[in-house]
Amino acid sequence: MKSDKSILVEVMGDHPSIRILDFLIDNKNFDYSKTDVCEGAGVSPGSLYKLWHKFEESGIVEKTRQYGATKLYRLNKRTPLVKKLLEFDLELAKHYARLELKQGVPAGRTVPVPA
Repeated sequence: MKSDKSILVEVMGDHPSIRILDFLIDNKNFDYSKTDVCEGAGVSPGSLYKLWHKFEESGIVEKTRQYGATKLYRLNKRTPLVKKLLEFDLELAKHYARLELKQGVPAGRTVPVPA
């Protein structure tokens, strides 16, 4: 069973907050406008704006710069919380890579994530 969803989304659930977090983790070295985050994460602007203050308040994102009225943000890799999230994402990927090797899953296929 091949899925276009990331392992993080498969395991944690396909919720807008998880998709936003997944996008930010996958693109941790770049900064984005909120519009870019919506498009990249595949969430509606309404969902993003309902959730964004939680990402800011918890220190998950930081504002990097502003040009005109557009503010750019990125994952705040300096906070202990984000460091743990990055570690979790990496360990999750390693775990499923080991499962694929152990089960001999052919290239291009993925190990189904237990529901």
